[in-house]
Amino acid sequence: MNKIKPVECPDHFLNWLQCMRSGHAPAAPIEAGYQHSVACIMAVQSYDSGRRTIYDPQKREIREG
Repeated sequence: MNKIKPVECPDHFLNWLQCMRSGHAPAAPIEAGYQHSVACIMAVQSYDSGRRTIYDPQKREIREG
């Protein structure tokens, strides 16, 4: 088994709170958070329904596919 070295990175929620207080830019752009949220929602919907889901970026819509 290959061991994976941990990568030091700040807690994302803490980073967001600190940026809200200081006015600095967060470590990741809002688009990255949006894309991760869409992927998580798609995974949960697929798991619950037992069906594949797809994302339509033009309509910003998740549907079965």
